[in-house]
Amino acid sequence: MVIGGGLSGLAASIRLAHFGKRVGVFESHTKAGGLNSWYERDGRVFDTGLHAFTNFASPADTAAPLNRTLRQLRLRREDLHLCPQSHSLIRCGTTELPLDNDFAGFRKRIATQFPEDRKGFEALVERIEQCAYADAPASEHPARKVLAEHLKSKRLHDLLCLPVFFFGNAWGDQMPFSAFATLFKSIFIEGFARPQDGMRPVIEHLTSRLLETGAKLHLGCGVTKINLDNSGKFQSILENSGQIFTADCCLSTIGAVETRKLLGDADAPAPLSNAQPGEVQFVESFFELDDAPAVYGLTDCMQFIGLESNFAFRPMSATAPTDSLLVCVPDNYVGVTPTRMLRLSAPIASLGPLHNDLCRDAMSPGIKSILAQTLLAQLGAYYPRLAGHAKFLDLYTPHTFCRFTGHANGAIYGSPDKFADGATGVPNLTLAGTDQGLLGIVGALLSGVLAANRILK
Repeated sequence: MVIGGGLSGLAASIRLAHFGKRVGVFESHTKAGGLNSWYERDGRVFDTGLHAFTNFASPADTAAPLNRTLRQLRLRREDLHLCPQSHSLIRCGTTELPLDNDFAGFRKRIATQFPEDRKGFEALVERIEQCAYADAPASEHPARKVLAEHLKSKRLHDLLCLPVFFFGNAWGDQMPFSAFATLFKSIFIEGFARPQDGMRPVIEHLTSRLLETGAKLHLGCGVTKINLDNSGKFQSILENSGQIFTADCCLSTIGAVETRKLLGDADAPAPLSNAQPGEVQFVESFFELDDAPAVYGLTDCMQFIGLESNFAFRPMSATAPTDSLLVCVPDNYVGVTPTRMLRLSAPIASLGPLHNDLCRDAMSPGIKSILAQTLLAQLGAYYPRLAGHAKFLDLYTPHTFCRFTGHANGAIYGSPDKFADGATGVPNLTLAGTDQGLLGIVGALLSGVLAANRILK
């Protein structure tokens, strides 16, 4: 039994079914995909979680997470229709650092722009490459401290942190070095791509493969309770219609804190009982441009912008100043289907006192538009030609993420407490997904595969 039909849940279920296991997947929403799903509004398709597909390794790199995951799920690379990035940009204050899928070229740019850190950066890369993808995040090795040991330039330190923190930081302005290393390899060494037509075809393909295996996908069937037997082993789940389903074992992909709530906080064993809810939250807004993005000077696939001289990635705060912004321009990926869509994301702290409105059960369209225009104005300081040419379409808040993912506080990257081995303290109840510590689309798929392999053993 699998709780959650996101990418990790789909991957685990496909893998288990390939080996003859009878699998039932319970997803509370009417379509699969979880955080990385999609929805339609006014004839447009919106990707909910997709900014970019990381881990875009060469097919020749058979050990890379993408290729390893495809093999274990018996998928072809072309099934994903991935379009590589042309180039992206990291900005911090007045310093710019181009980023593309050529890591050798990136190393040369570091050596040119930061000659005093050439040797230190190479030593840092060597240390990063020694970290395995499945390493548990270890809080005793803070990433910023490790970077400071290798790099003299605080600006280079911040430039490297910007993309990594945006793409998977569940810890605030600090993160474990092992988690940093995993994301560094995913972003800088392997690179970015994007599905040609967004996540919808990818989710539909994975769902079809799941059903072909004979597994059962129960959509619109949320789990309201996990039941244990008298010996403390998983026994059954209570589904939201009142039905009880039993199974020999259960894989939960909804998060550690969320799984604990289904057990009952008082009955949950360690380590689940110690898991803390996530606090790193985002607001994300969508705009439609009047013309191709390049007309307004937007030629990068993504921009990671530190708006202050020193980059700080903060959890929700009523008083924190504006500090950072992620700009996503899907049309600039090579071969992608054009949409003229612009997506802007920021940590909640970037919006200061307005954050109180973001956690309400309902928000007026006017408040949403004000918040979106706040982000657009930040970008407009760099691209004045955008003025009057971006139509507001939609905005997500932490409440949106909480409602559609179930993550406590609407924290996209889940709990800061990660469970690398998936162990919950209940012998036949295992975790996979965000709180296993692997993030991003490939990370979620790989997390499901690893969890399935442990069950198969």
